Amino acid sequence: FLGLQFHPAQKIWLWLTTKTQIKRAHEMAVNTGVKIPPYELLKFFPFLKNILCPSNRFGKTFVTSVKHIWYNFYKIGATGSPDQIHDLRYGTLNISPHSRQVDALYRYIIDIFDDKFIYMWEGKKIRNRCRIKSFMVGHSKVNREIKFSNNSSISGAPTGEDQASSLAGTQFFLITYDEAPQSLHLRKELPAKIQSRLIDSGGPLDIIGTPEVDKPSHVYYERITKQGLKLEKGFFTLTGKLHDNPFIGQKEKESVLKSIKETDPAKYRQVAFGDFITSGAKLFDNAWIDNMWDESSILEAGIPGRHYII
Repeated sequence: FLGLQFHPAQKIWLWLTTKTQIKRAHEMAVNTGVKIPPYELLKFFPFLKNILCPSNRFGKTFVTSVKHIWYNFYKIGATGSPDQIHDLRYGTLNISPHSRQVDALYRYIIDIFDDKFIYMWEGKKIRNRCRIKSFMVGHSKVNREIKFSNNSSISGAPTGEDQASSLAGTQFFLITYDEAPQSLHLRKELPAKIQSRLIDSGGPLDIIGTPEVDKPSHVYYERITKQGLKLEKGFFTLTGKLHDNPFIGQKEKESVLKSIKETDPAKYRQVAFGDFITSGAKLFDNAWIDNMWDESSILEAGIPGRHYII
């Protein structure tokens, strides 16, 4: 319908988190070396708190754009008769700590419907050909809103410093949080401010972002990402490497990665593999901070005569 191509890891993410082709997604992950839990655990998993934690240049915003279109086209999660579903005001929401990232998803969707989405595929530049142009009936850059013919819409909003308070009083069928590690207060935002906006629909929340050691919510994001790899606390996590993305030329990837590796080997692991790394600029190591959430961790008593920072 949209005239687009996806690399294997993007397909795995879409098939799993939409619960449309779980078995096929698991088989593809095994065949392509993508880290994934056993199929028996995925088969009955709800996929309501999904974390996409890949390397840079994975195509996170692109695949998120397509997921929003899919949800609105089919009004996923809406119940009732066909007439009731058609007339229902339906919406999905994309948020990010910074307005620039919210605008990026808005532009992607507009370009897809206007046949202006150009990408590399098998060494050639391809322009998409959208077959459902009439589905989009309007859009507002000021409000970051895209409207569709079936009374559905995609909205975008930066969370900024208000801890997502601007979302109060609204309900959505899908919320995606792009570049979540850059949030100033991710741990506080998720439960009351963001997940509560999905109570009526029972829809999913996608938490998306590449590890960035200097960002405010890096440590908390690392923690929930690790939980998602084990399917703990209701989280599911999919990771991805830069090499998973065939839309970027192999020579370009190797050239840039070589330059980064020579400059900063630790940052190379972050960019190439999406690894969580520790920065020497931080007073405390991430692993130490992570122990704050470990209830079995024993707190040792202070040693007399020493000074401590609390």
